[in-house]
Amino acid sequence: MLFFREERQWRQWTDDVLVHTLSPNIYRTPAEALQAFYHFSDVADWSNTFGNVQRLFVIYVGSAAMYFVGKLLKKRYLILLLVCFLSFVLIFFT
Repeated sequence: MLFFREERQWRQWTDDVLVHTLSPNIYRTPAEALQAFYHFSDVADWSNTFGNVQRLFVIYVGSAAMYFVGKLLKKRYLILLLVCFLSFVLIFFT
């Protein structure tokens, strides 16, 4: 029973804290968002899945969208010092 309670607490923490801090930390600047999407393209081998124009469209539009999503989450959840906050959260809970 204790295992299930602890697992439920971790799942709740993941939903309430971790999910809302990842996007603002991954997509802090437009350059970092673009770098992340180029990495996704390389790892997922989008060049074989999409045409060149479609792939570049997804990379540029997706990175711009996620940059603004990161800014929105930062404002909504009052994440002021993103890197320090995420470091604290990961160190505290590991």
